[in-house]
Amino acid sequence: MTANPKIQVADLVLVDFRSRHLTPAIRLWKEQNAVPFAESCSRQIWYGIETDFKDFPNDSPNIALLKGADAYKLLLSLISGFESKRLGETHIRHQFFNGWHAFEQSHPDTADSYRSLIKQLKTDTTYIQDYITNDWKVSREEYAALGVSGQGKGDKILIVGSLTRAGQVSLTTTELIKVCESKQKPDRDFLSITHPDPEVLKQIEHDMRLLQSAGIIRLNIQYLPFEDLPQHLEKNDRIYVTMAMGSAPENEAEFVQKWNTRIRRDNTLICLRGKPEMRGASVAPWNNSQLDNYTSPEDVRGEMAQRATSNKFLKQRGAHAFEVFADLRVEGKSPRHNMTTEQKLELQII
Repeated sequence: MTANPKIQVADLVLVDFRSRHLTPAIRLWKEQNAVPFAESCSRQIWYGIETDFKDFPNDSPNIALLKGADAYKLLLSLISGFESKRLGETHIRHQFFNGWHAFEQSHPDTADSYRSLIKQLKTDTTYIQDYITNDWKVSREEYAALGVSGQGKGDKILIVGSLTRAGQVSLTTTELIKVCESKQKPDRDFLSITHPDPEVLKQIEHDMRLLQSAGIIRLNIQYLPFEDLPQHLEKNDRIYVTMAMGSAPENEAEFVQKWNTRIRRDNTLICLRGKPEMRGASVAPWNNSQLDNYTSPEDVRGEMAQRATSNKFLKQRGAHAFEVFADLRVEGKSPRHNMTTEQKLELQII
């Protein structure tokens, strides 16, 4: 039996379109043609060689048809997470390889032709993720707050929660909890929440339990009385305040005083929100209290800006890497072993 010919990058053809443009004619074509795919609820990417797509019903300007290096560049960008809303995330990588495995099982003979291509994609995207996307940092405030807090696995976390004007737990509080959870697994008993107003704390607990029952939040949370603040400050490594500054002046002054007089000095305090009426700027007593190990809302925004700038250059490096890798693969060369010193310097991978 003659082995199926290997699909080369130079022969690659790819169609890319939004799922809303999946017409009956295209659905019928897909049923009648065996091509690998990567799909989600919002996007369709099918790939093969030119003869596979000779009768593809491509009569829409909303469908992109790419060939050779351009097709391979898009696959690299997709699998590396550069096509995601959140750059570098791995979810779309899983979708791509899930699509490949489904095709491999349903069309094992045809899949033989693609194994070498899939192996190349795994090798190249792993290399790109190790040297480029590994440097990417989320620029949202909760990620920036954790980044400057010094938080590590095993740390005990206290969050001073907050409510929206509608009386529900704030997005800042819930998003911070989710990020803390992702950083702290598998320890499930590390996080506590408090608030100066017992009724507000009760509402936060109510809303959080709803999120837990829905599977959005999985960890165990303790709800602690604010009156025991000195004990909380001694026991916790990282303390995050999500209340807006100026929303509880007397309690904020008490918080500052207790922080300044605590015994331990190796924990950190991070305020995520300044005063809304002053565009989120810090106000008394926070801005003139000479707090140690303290990160202000301005510091958090500064970290966010720094991350955004860094990510901009990272995107440029990624786009250039996709070009270099695709061009080398078209020539039948391995990027890992055939990049010039100049190319490595441009990509900052030396």
